Amino acid sequence: MRPVDLAVVGGGVLGLAIAHRAAREGLAVAVFERDALGAAASWAAAGMLCAAAEADTPGPFFDLLRSAARRYGDWVAEVEADGGLAVDYVRCGTWVVARTQKEAARVEDRIRWQTAAGVRLERIEVAEARRLEPLLAEDLVATWLYPDDHQVDNRRLVRALAAAAARVGARLLASAAVERVELGEDVALHLPDRRVTARRIVVATGAWPLRGLPRPLPVRPVRGQLLAVERVPPALHRIVVGSAGYLVPRPDGRVLLGTTVEEAGYRLGVTPTGLATILRGALSLAPALADAPVVETWSGLRPGSPDGWPILGPDPSDPRVFYAAGAFRNGILLAPLVAELGATWAAERPVPLDLEPFRIERFASGSTP
Repeated sequence: MRPVDLAVVGGGVLGLAIAHRAAREGLAVAVFERDALGAAASWAAAGMLCAAAEADTPGPFFDLLRSAARRYGDWVAEVEADGGLAVDYVRCGTWVVARTQKEAARVEDRIRWQTAAGVRLERIEVAEARRLEPLLAEDLVATWLYPDDHQVDNRRLVRALAAAAARVGARLLASAAVERVELGEDVALHLPDRRVTARRIVVATGAWPLRGLPRPLPVRPVRGQLLAVERVPPALHRIVVGSAGYLVPRPDGRVLLGTTVEEAGYRLGVTPTGLATILRGALSLAPALADAPVVETWSGLRPGSPDGWPILGPDPSDPRVFYAAGAFRNGILLAPLVAELGATWAAERPVPLDLEPFRIERFASGSTP
């Protein structure tokens, strides 16, 4: 295989997004994925694009999520046009609900700083919320509407991204595990059957480490289980987020129920305990789903970082290495912004965002945001 300008290790949503945008810039790009393209955390996600509804504190991470969310519509249109595949991107809004006064007080604390930051939201009386969404539980004590939240079918998205990247010239290699990298005069990728050289490398390996980097990649797998049920009347129109779980109504007629957050190593699998946790939380939000047929269960391994924030930006000791790692539950949401950042870096132009809070060296000093 000929040398490339950019080698992307990892064919999930972040790796594919960077590859697509970099190939659009005219760079010679190759993606190396240990499994099938987009088959790990990107495939297992729920596709929620809820920068505000899920944010706990103000600061750089919240600003990063909002910046990514603002790019989503235009980015999806670009991916669909280049790849020729529909993504199922929906602006639906999110209900944030509370079942106790204590939960409501926590949400109100969050709303104060979000309102000051310019987030559009509205407290809706529970009776009115249930008129708009009859599936909601009767015993809720407070409901808020975030009208600007949206969702995407993440499985369609990774397929469309792969098609788009390939059509603009990126080379996509599935079942191509990179065993280690060697940072010499060139960046060398060692695979079981070949050696490939590149000028620069993006590390987007999800929950998996990569040997030969300037420093260990501080990510770990965090298992999440989900299930999908057939939609039952009355229809659910918006995402619902509560302290015990979430509901995501999909255009295809399913409702996704999630999720668990488990330190289970690299063990995939759906467990009775996990399903019980999900169902208990989901039915507290919408009891009528108790009789909905279950159509799918699955699990995935999210890439978690020590502080829960993503790892983004070039390595301080070798600027040929760019990290797009540790996105945890936000990889789908961050994709358009990370695509722009990674491709801009690959083209050797200044990155248009201060990545200092997200750089990998924050762990070297023991500091966390």
